[in-house]
Amino acid sequence: MTPKSPDQLFIVARRLLALATLLITVTYLVLTFYELIFHGWCENADVNAPHFSIGAGNGTLKVRYNFCVAAVVSLCVWTCFTIKVRVMLAKVLVAVSCILLYYYTAYGLERISPTFDIDAFNDIEYRYWKGQTITVTEVSSRLGAPLAKGCQNSCQEEFGEHELWLYSYMPSCGFGWVIYGVYMDKQGKVLHVYRMKEP
Repeated sequence: MTPKSPDQLFIVARRLLALATLLITVTYLVLTFYELIFHGWCENADVNAPHFSIGAGNGTLKVRYNFCVAAVVSLCVWTCFTIKVRVMLAKVLVAVSCILLYYYTAYGLERISPTFDIDAFNDIEYRYWKGQTITVTEVSSRLGAPLAKGCQNSCQEEFGEHELWLYSYMPSCGFGWVIYGVYMDKQGKVLHVYRMKEP
């Protein structure tokens, strides 16, 4: 068996690189769009979301990040072996799209209640810390309907029977969450005003 020439080895290496790049990129896109649809757009706001206390997304967040980096690096390397300008530009465009897609799924999905007013929330928060009594009627009239409400299981020991009104929500595929929430007691008075930038 005759040894392969450097040109033949180069062609084989380039084909293997192309195959690896396609597999990595397609895997990244399939995983990302699955998360975007089922753990992003279609996920309902939930006061008992597992990521409420940490603000980080589900287990695929780091996996998607690693695949994104691998896809971008392999696309850039593959571009170096490309002669046609149009093909080079197409590969660069795909690489940039992978980065933008990751950024959107990680940071761009946070929802805010359409009736939420930050100035009204600041005022309610200020009055709460001043020790003033605030009723559920006032919260409803000033902040409107929350994205989700219900008893938060992790706070039952601290607050007893209560209801959390959640005015912002980051789906589990995302990362980081500016939480705006108001805890009510069963008499319809504010127990606690919660604001937290997670993580």
